[in-house]
Amino acid sequence: MREAEQRGLAYLFKLRLTANVKRMIERLSTQREWANTGQGWQAKESLLRLEGWSRQRRVIILRRRVRATWRYLSNETSGQQTLSFVDVGAGVDVYEYSVLAHRSTRSL
Repeated sequence: MREAEQRGLAYLFKLRLTANVKRMIERLSTQREWANTGQGWQAKESLLRLEGWSRQRRVIILRRRVRATWRYLSNETSGQQTLSFVDVGAGVDVYEYSVLAHRSTRSL
């Protein structure tokens, strides 16, 4: 990102869901002002400074509601992976998230 910024280039990076990113998502997830972006996705904009970054950067948080039943992999204490299914009850909203670091060369 730093190299792109020094060269004045636009960029878009998908961030890993690290502890600091998850903390930001938790803080923003309770807010109601999410913009609908189509195909079931909603978006919100924020600023974030992660470890190793020299400054705050603009990020876009995308979320979409997950269907009532979904699956996940977990590791048993023996190290064996197991596939589990979770049935989420009616009235409970569960979302999947993607977080993007963004810099545009256009002025808004």
